Amino acid sequence: MEFSCLIPVFNTSPHHLFEALNSIVTQTVKPNEIVVVDDGSTNEDTIIALNAAIPIFGIKLLRIEHNQGISAALNYGIDKCQHNWIARMDADDISFANRFEKQLDFLSKNPHTDVLGTALFFFRDKDPWRKHFDISIRDGYFHNPAFEPKQLWCVNHATAMYRKSIFSKVKYDVNISRGQDVHLWADVLRAGFTIRNIPDILYAYRRF
Repeated sequence: MEFSCLIPVFNTSPHHLFEALNSIVTQTVKPNEIVVVDDGSTNEDTIIALNAAIPIFGIKLLRIEHNQGISAALNYGIDKCQHNWIARMDADDISFANRFEKQLDFLSKNPHTDVLGTALFFFRDKDPWRKHFDISIRDGYFHNPAFEPKQLWCVNHATAMYRKSIFSKVKYDVNISRGQDVHLWADVLRAGFTIRNIPDILYAYRRF
């Protein structure tokens, strides 16, 4: 199955960005393209790192002139992705080497899935041995649009793989600066799409 990996960037540390990109290019199943959307970065080190990442990691770099926020960056990037399956990734996190392999295997066995997340753990660079804390989201067929708002955190956002085609009916709300994923999942459910999760921890989420 061909798929894109989509990464929004805004003033990300070059070290963290390169660590994130390295975790993508070393996957057991690699994406057909890595689309990086620079959401108006002003940090010169970030800009230099993004330019260097083109030949090093083979990224497709898209630039937004002025910072518009992650929702706008993701909407723009989704539109530019060439493949119907898109894997989300944050610019300062780490995907486990078998993340895409496991997600694609699940999708091949569950073809009616439209959004697929995984479990993750949090870590901080200052933690001894990057101490980790397990966070799990239970699996299930999420169909009911009448969930209480707190229940709509049904996917760890940066772990999601989703069909590009669902965005003909839903979009990230550019007027929401925090919790945009919760609102997106609510719209996805209302539109009749199916959300699933893999219980395996396949992603490391960096906290500051």
